[in-house]
Amino acid sequence: IMKNNIPGGYYFPYWGPFILKTKVSRPDLIRMSRFIDKKHQKKSAREMLAGVIDKEFYISSVDLMKDLQPYINLYREVCFTYYKRRIDNVDCISSWINLMKAGEVNPQHVHSGDCTLSCVLYLKVSKELKKENADYDGTSAGPGGITFFYGEPREHSITQYSLFPEERDLLIFPSNVRHEVLPFKSKGQRISIAANFK
Repeated sequence: IMKNNIPGGYYFPYWGPFILKTKVSRPDLIRMSRFIDKKHQKKSAREMLAGVIDKEFYISSVDLMKDLQPYINLYREVCFTYYKRRIDNVDCISSWINLMKAGEVNPQHVHSGDCTLSCVLYLKVSKELKKENADYDGTSAGPGGITFFYGEPREHSITQYSLFPEERDLLIFPSNVRHEVLPFKSKGQRISIAANFK
């Protein structure tokens, strides 16, 4: 309950899917940036992904899970604190790196299959893309931005959450939440790691 000059204050429930946004530490970012190196990229992951992105490669789920374990534990803890839902065991079942460039897009989609949670971690956002997004005047997330959707748009409802990512941003969310990444025109790459968990 939040206090103000209204007797009794007021309350509003947390509503909709639980999306956790945090930042990984700089040492963790440096360690996970090893996946940008081609020797850590397995085969192409394009056949299972919705994105119109030329370079998407599988990476080691076992190695990534070791790096992400503290952040998954945070998700579990906050989920229980706010939602009273206990998540016991979490295993990374697939992971890949997205090397997104100008003109590419990740259309609205969900992560289907055997997963229940997903995440995206931003390793690099080019300075040219940052400027392009800062100069954008529209109402969407803008070039290179990500938007999550829940339910149908209606008055007095919040049905989407948008943000323009920064390096070290980590988002953990239920796999069935619809989301999209908008295309951009500027030079440079927007590099992210995505993963599915069960």
